[in-house]
Amino acid sequence: MNRLLLAGIMAGAAVSLVSCDKENGSGSSYSSTTPVSAYNLYVSAAGDGEAYTGTAVYKFTLKIPEYTIQLAADAMATPGGSTASFSTVEMNFATAYVSVDDMSREVIAFGAEDAAEGGTKVSGLKGYLTQAAYLPVGETVPGYTVLVPSNSLHYAVMQYTLNDRWNVRTFWPDATFRGSTVTSYPGMTDAYSTDGISYRVVMQLRDGAISDKADVIFYNAKFAPNAPEITVVLKNLDLQFTENGYTVSGVDAIPYMVEAGALQETPRFKFNRFDMDVTGDLTTAVIGYQVADVYTGSFTGVSVVRPVSGN
Repeated sequence: MNRLLLAGIMAGAAVSLVSCDKENGSGSSYSSTTPVSAYNLYVSAAGDGEAYTGTAVYKFTLKIPEYTIQLAADAMATPGGSTASFSTVEMNFATAYVSVDDMSREVIAFGAEDAAEGGTKVSGLKGYLTQAAYLPVGETVPGYTVLVPSNSLHYAVMQYTLNDRWNVRTFWPDATFRGSTVTSYPGMTDAYSTDGISYRVVMQLRDGAISDKADVIFYNAKFAPNAPEITVVLKNLDLQFTENGYTVSGVDAIPYMVEAGALQETPRFKFNRFDMDVTGDLTTAVIGYQVADVYTGSFTGVSVVRPVSGN
């Protein structure tokens, strides 16, 4: 996706929920409900068992001028093939705006320890509804359409305990990470550092469910001071969910590069190894790789920009 297309998406779809509500101006209470799709990562609260993923649609209802937010989910997929539904109490929220790619994006933070009002018990809820997620900026990659979770471009970044049994964290299967990349090769005087490379994880879906494979796209990849910027695609890497988050890894992966508008295999730049760990609230990534037995790279970055205040 190029910068012009990204600007078009943001201008056409990024609706600021709070500022729009402020414009009501009638003096009476006003509410709006926004559905946001997400995937849940379930880990046993007892510290045993395997990690599990499932789909969910969260409905966020904001009230103005009360400045409260309420969360609900219906028939949410849970481990063992069962489902759960719940609604929360009305929670106070804090709003901030951050700049991402020269555009103002909204972040709505909320939380409650005893959050459930109806349905399955929800406790220790904290999170934010945010537009400040990075989107791909760079060369268009054939065959890859950007998947977003809501018409307003809000992402749900949350964690909570469900029914005292499962610790739940939300994530999205199409995530772009930006931060600092450091690369080096034998004989190099000083390592090369850049914040220009973006790493996009595209999890492979089967009938809406997440499989055990993912693709990773490097946008604006530049591994040495005099090297050109290129777009690199690693396909069919191994995807595994754990109690810490998820990993994407592969060995001897032949990359694809965009040439003449198509993806072409490029064996001479074989990735001897690629390892990516996404942890915490599933917006932080650490990456390491080796290319063609020569270049080594390391990366630390995030997929979502948070306000300076930490909300």
